[in-house]
Amino acid sequence: MNGIPSNVHFAAGESKSIKNTYKVEPISYSNGDILSGYILKTGAFWKDTIGHAKVTFDLGNIKPYEISRIFPFSMKYEGENKLVWERSNFEPEFDLEIMYNKYRYDIDTLQNQDYIDKESLQAAIDEVKKFEELKSKLAGMSKDELMKHYTRYLEDEKIGIAKYIQSKLPENPTKGKGPVIKEISVNEGMINCIAENENRDYAVAKLKVTHTENGVKTVDYDDSLDVNYLSGKSQINHGLYIDLSTDKKYDIEYLIKDSYGNMDVKKIKYPFEQDEQNGTIFPESSGEISNDANIPETEENITNDTSYLLPEINYDDGTNKIKISFVAEKRNQNIILLFVNAFS
Repeated sequence: MNGIPSNVHFAAGESKSIKNTYKVEPISYSNGDILSGYILKTGAFWKDTIGHAKVTFDLGNIKPYEISRIFPFSMKYEGENKLVWERSNFEPEFDLEIMYNKYRYDIDTLQNQDYIDKESLQAAIDEVKKFEELKSKLAGMSKDELMKHYTRYLEDEKIGIAKYIQSKLPENPTKGKGPVIKEISVNEGMINCIAENENRDYAVAKLKVTHTENGVKTVDYDDSLDVNYLSGKSQINHGLYIDLSTDKKYDIEYLIKDSYGNMDVKKIKYPFEQDEQNGTIFPESSGEISNDANIPETEENITNDTSYLLPEINYDDGTNKIKISFVAEKRNQNIILLFVNAFS
């Protein structure tokens, strides 16, 4: 759509409501997928934040089982055939998207196509029938039953059906829970960033890599990462290869934000810093502790001149796998933790 200029006269202090009507064509793919949406990001150029916005997608005869992407995942069903996104006092950083495929479930058309295999046709027939049966029972289901179906369809990546079921719940199942970064790892230049969100709502992801040399800070990478296709997933993993020199020290920063503005930021240094006394400083969330050691339950049970082997720490950062052993001893009424061994 090209911009259509228009002149509107405003008197001093005058307010006017302006309605724009226009038509856009969605993007069609060879597999039958159709991508439609609404551009929000250009609103970031407006003065101040946007006070209030409500975008309504009238789906017409598009069924929930035909929808494979809803971005951001915070959109909600209203009634039987409308998806709505609404927010107040915000600066847009993303656009809205809906992807659907009517051809894949057009049973009448598929039955007349010679090249459609019977298994694919039957799978489409079964899925349509299964949804219609489920739809007829939703009104009589308890909250626990609705949540069970909602979660199952999310796990099966049936985004449209899951959203439709969510609209029958009394409230958003995970309202107010934002994304959490679980890990940033580096393996031969491949930077992997893992984040989780119980609300399954990811709207913005950014990665920044810098290094300082001779007092000059250089930006090696600073850009947004695609999250649109990850909408509706509980955990996401961004992997990006960057040519990192072995003789430079890098600062790596990963940011993840949902469509409500809740965000998490994590920073690491690479290569991981060394401490003269304690050795390598590993990244956060270092590892898992096994529980197969026989440990005294209380400090009083540790007697002088007696050693107890503590649980092994298994560390795995994606590059290195290390087992670390410690022993606890009591000497002159003091508990001492002794480093025993580390091996890969």
